[in-house]
Amino acid sequence: MGVYLRGNIYWCNFAVNGKRYQMSTKRTVEKDALEFEKSQIKRLSGNQAKKALLEKIKVGLVEQSLSFSGAWEYFIKYPRKKTPGKEQTERYYSIWGDFEAFCLERKITAVASVTDKDAVAYASYIREMGRYSKIVYERSGKKLAFLPKVNLFSASTYNAYIGCLKLIFTVLTNGKYVIENPFSGIQKMASDEIPREIFTESEIALLLQNPLHPLYGVVMIALYTGLRFGNMAHLTWDRVDLTNGWIRAKQEKTGNKVDIPILPPLMQYFRRLKQTSEFVLPDIAARYDKDESDLSKSFKSYLRELGIKNIVAKVEGRSKSASLKDIHSLRHTFAYIAGKHGVPLMVVQSVLGHMTPAMTRHYMAHATEQDKQQALAIIPDLSIRIEPSGGRDVKKELLGIIESMNSENLEQKKSLLLRMLSCLSVSRWGDGERGVPD
Repeated sequence: MGVYLRGNIYWCNFAVNGKRYQMSTKRTVEKDALEFEKSQIKRLSGNQAKKALLEKIKVGLVEQSLSFSGAWEYFIKYPRKKTPGKEQTERYYSIWGDFEAFCLERKITAVASVTDKDAVAYASYIREMGRYSKIVYERSGKKLAFLPKVNLFSASTYNAYIGCLKLIFTVLTNGKYVIENPFSGIQKMASDEIPREIFTESEIALLLQNPLHPLYGVVMIALYTGLRFGNMAHLTWDRVDLTNGWIRAKQEKTGNKVDIPILPPLMQYFRRLKQTSEFVLPDIAARYDKDESDLSKSFKSYLRELGIKNIVAKVEGRSKSASLKDIHSLRHTFAYIAGKHGVPLMVVQSVLGHMTPAMTRHYMAHATEQDKQQALAIIPDLSIRIEPSGGRDVKKELLGIIESMNSENLEQKKSLLLRMLSCLSVSRWGDGERGVPD
């Protein structure tokens, strides 16, 4: 403690509760400067005491001993506007378990003890290293656990982890189990996703050429319903109304209910199946429950067997390749085909079970090169200038255009014909002959 001169003004330099302060006293007399310094120390000491008391009161308002497992039970039972589906709940549970493992390693056993610094440390870890906790696999009835290799998350996976933890801690804050949400200040990463590609018509024909293939049912149901992988695998006969032609399912991911009309090709397929199990595809259901990822790999292997290319793509900054064509691409393909054939957006949205039209539009936005060529073919040759008839033989010109039409220029020539005919129908030139104006 003490004051010192800077020019003709006294400054003070002191510490309160371990924090150092340096400021101008705005005094030119040392005695007055010392009085100012004492008043500042007293003021700041009082503020620190008030802050300490406030923190003590806030801590006293929350349950200090709630464990991570207890927090999860509270979160699951907490009443919310929308209850997550089975798939989403399992994902939340996996993320919460990973964060719990991280905290226990740091000797944090109660959720009330989690700080902003802990949240930042966890976010930094998963961003640089991927998942924290051990992965447990079951092989031949034995559980095998090992620490995962560095497996960088995509931006969407990272954001899913942070979003889940923000949501859980918001619920715990509302329940007075934590003072403040430690993840509230964690920002999401910019997306680095590579959009999935749809299957072309020729690829769809390949996928449907062998009705005896084990994955044929997955392809059929996905292409004609747009159901997610989990919903296809767990589709039960009590959800399939063959009499009235409807599938009435509940999305495992979102919990949304969807009503989907059974189109004729799918109806024929369903009628050929033997109802030997509660599941429409019992073998697929068993494989999905045992190892979903293995079933996904089998589908990609099937694509390679058929000669379908561009299945995965390398993403810069990520250790895993991103899928371009996989089982989920069948859902995108369904949405694209529906949009291409004029099915209204709200109908596609209702069938897919999406929450927003924007999400549905994302699924439908898969214009192929052929689509673009056909759509833009109506634009005429802008270098052709249509002059007034003057002495022209318009009839001969029209016949010439018709004779020059072929499969490659059909749309362009048709557009030019329509343009000339439109002009002929509304314009009349000097000598009474119909002509083509500029």
